[in-house]
Amino acid sequence: MRRRLLEAATAVLKDRSLAGFRTAEVIALAGVSKGALLHHFPTKVQLIVAVFERIYDEIDDTARSLPPGSTLQQAINALIADSHDFFFGESFNVSLDIMISAARDPELRDAIFDVVRRFRKQTEEIWTARLTAYGLTRDKAHDAVWLVNSTVRGLAMRALWEPDLPRFQRLERVTAAIIARHLSVPEEAI
Repeated sequence: MRRRLLEAATAVLKDRSLAGFRTAEVIALAGVSKGALLHHFPTKVQLIVAVFERIYDEIDDTARSLPPGSTLQQAINALIADSHDFFFGESFNVSLDIMISAARDPELRDAIFDVVRRFRKQTEEIWTARLTAYGLTRDKAHDAVWLVNSTVRGLAMRALWEPDLPRFQRLERVTAAIIARHLSVPEEAI
């Protein structure tokens, strides 16, 4: 029943955004009673946070694993592909709407930002560890992860008003080349 409620709530959020989110619609879509909803999610904030966690959990579960013998360039390309999947996916738009709306509600804001920190930090740590396996320092690897995520997130934001996938893909390739070059430079030269 909890799963049905979360699926219904996710569908309502994707369709109506947080501003149009109504628990009555979630109840109808899930085919459950109001009591069932309140049993699993006593407050609307708890329901929204659970949906947000579900979205982030699904997104972070898609992190690509690297085949044995992968080169550093292949690892960078996989990192960019993961970042692209996250920031250009439909779930990111839902989570962005929730994050923006949550900024005006301290209870929701604190809960949502805790989820973001937990899940995204975990993904960043996975990629940082993968890159350090190529002999990079932790700082250099972590900087590369941040740079990729920041660049791809910026492209995803631009796509909201100017979708130009071929250009974005080209810029992702440029980003991969820039990062590969940066990672090949000794730290003391930076």
